[in-house]
Amino acid sequence: MVQATLVIPINLHKRIISGFLLGLISKLMLPEHPLNRKSWQVDDSKLMPEQALQVIAAEIVGDHPRL
Repeated sequence: MVQATLVIPINLHKRIISGFLLGLISKLMLPEHPLNRKSWQVDDSKLMPEQALQVIAAEIVGDHPRL
């Protein structure tokens, strides 16, 4: 059995992550979008920026479960 390794250039990573963030931000900007009424469980012992990253990660994984 041969294991293949996929190498993705760093610029592609940045473009993919930027796309995910723009998608999330665009949903949050629509007042009628269900995401605006959603709540997330975050670790309240962490600082707010770390809590925000938890929310962002949860939403990206929710939209793209194969990641």
